[in-house]
Formats: sequence, structure tokens, C-alpha cells
Amino acid sequence: MEGVVIVKVEEEDEDEEDHFQRERNSTELCPPFLSRSTTMNERALLSSYLVAYRVAKEKMAHTAAEKIILPACMDMVRTVFDDKSADKLKTIPLSDNTISRRICTIAKHLEAMLIARLQSGIDFAIQLDESTDIASCPTLLVYIRREI
Repeated sequence: MEGVVIVKVEEEDEDEEDHFQRERNSTELCPPFLSRSTTMNERALLSSYLVAYRVAKEKMAHTAAEKIILPACMDMVRTVFDDKSADKLKTIPLSDNTISRRICTIAKHLEAMLIARLQSGIDFAIQLDESTDIASCPTLLVYIRREI
């Protein structure tokens, strides 16, 4: 029987609210494995953003996080603590594409914050200066002065 899907339909003999309450109680009684893994994933994500911020701030190559920073951190943690703690660092996403996306996300967020502050109704003055360096690459400087 190709292409045949068999669906079992059960009659609902209970109230939906009771069903959801029972499901909630059963998940609360489960071991805290899910909350622990979620917390670890959130920490790994935050760590990834912090590393991306440092990479951008120091104008390093995006591959530096995966090739230099992560192995160095793992060596330090393995030396000071243990192998189990060092293995947790492997869950931090630090590939060059990931670091690039994180830097773009941080830049967009900072730009949105700046625009929101400028649109808040406070008077400001803006000054633009465009120049070219010896390699004929244009550089735009923007000075914004506002009252606090």
C-alpha cells in the first residue's frame, strides 16, 4: 500500500484544560535536563557573541576565533580545571561564517540604537567629512553632537 497514511483517531473524553494541566505537571516532575541544556545553549550563544565582539573590536580575521581563540581557551580550561569543562567549550559556535553573522547582527543593533536615540526628539548637530587615503579608498567620518 504505497501512499496510504493510516491515522488513528481517539475520542476526547477529557477536558482540554485537564489535559494541559496534567501535561504541565508531568513536565515539571521531569528531571531538569531540558532547562539545563537550554541554559547551556544560551550561554554558548552569549559566548559566541562576546567572542565575535572582541574579534571585531581587534579587527582580527573571522577565522581567528575558531583557529586560535577556541583552542587556546580549551588548553587553558583543561590545564586549570579538567577535560570535561574544556569539552563544554566545543558547544560554542565560532566558525568564520558564524562570527561574520554575529558581527553583522551587533552592527545592525548598534545602528538601530543610534537611530532611535537620534529620533528621540533631542536637538543635534551633524558634521560629515569624506576623504580618500593613499590607496584611493574613500573614508566617511560622521560627527554627531547632541545635548544631554
